[in-house]
Amino acid sequence: MHNKRKIGKWTQLIYLLSIWMFLGTEVQAIQGSSLYREAVQSQRSFFSALVDSDSEDIDFGFANDRLEIDLSYDYLNPYGIYGDWTALNFRYYDKIANDLTILYQASAITRVEGGGFLGAIGAYKGWFDRFYTYTQLSAGTESVYLPTFRLDQEFNYLFGEHKNIVGLLGFTYINQFDEHEDFIVSLGLTYYSADYNIGYRVFFNESDPGSIKSNTHIISLGVGHEKDQWIYVDVSFGDPSYLSTITPVYERLSYDMVAVYLKYRKWVNEDSGFYAETGLFELGSEYTKYNFRLGYFKEF
Repeated sequence: MHNKRKIGKWTQLIYLLSIWMFLGTEVQAIQGSSLYREAVQSQRSFFSALVDSDSEDIDFGFANDRLEIDLSYDYLNPYGIYGDWTALNFRYYDKIANDLTILYQASAITRVEGGGFLGAIGAYKGWFDRFYTYTQLSAGTESVYLPTFRLDQEFNYLFGEHKNIVGLLGFTYINQFDEHEDFIVSLGLTYYSADYNIGYRVFFNESDPGSIKSNTHIISLGVGHEKDQWIYVDVSFGDPSYLSTITPVYERLSYDMVAVYLKYRKWVNEDSGFYAETGLFELGSEYTKYNFRLGYFKEF
């Protein structure tokens, strides 16, 4: 009887570890890294300013250089198992030309599994009148929740007489420090007006080993203007799935996921301001994560 209890405890421990590893890869493969998501939203904000201008030609270049520094805090429930996550985040948008902006990003992260560092470099590039791309390479220090290598590639095309509807085709490859890999294809559509933009994007994910497939959807509404303020509401839902390789019998882990984020950016003068974010991320019955972020930006 005593041996059975010990086996039961070991089984629970192994299952908990598999959930823990799932959380790390799930955050990267399904939500997308925070660095990538911030880059995509920044592009949407800048593009709204271009659509709102009187210029007939859109060169896709950012208006100026920008530095952003913020601190984020995530509280997880049950706290006794997952603890909290903190990160110091840095981004610098370097306008090289009217059709090229380079983005440098870095995050120093602390979690109960240990500290880590994630860095990335990206490029917004306009190629011709209605076509532009975003490319990002990122890598992290060795950890269950960071990628050893990640590549994101977006292809964007402008539709409509006023070039204010953008179709997107995206590809992502993520290699984890363990044996897992993720391959993601995404399709998206965003509508821009002078006062708001609204977009939808679906991600088709395949996780190896096991060729485990799952989908995630994101709906985002942004209201505002550059040099004044922006308010974004993002809603995400899906069924992130993953093959646990540390349980005695390999087991597919799959949960219903829903997330809601509210983001605010405010210029307090012509070239600087602050931004804030709060959100809720729920992974089935496993855990709930409450997100808070506060940052400062300066344009040059």
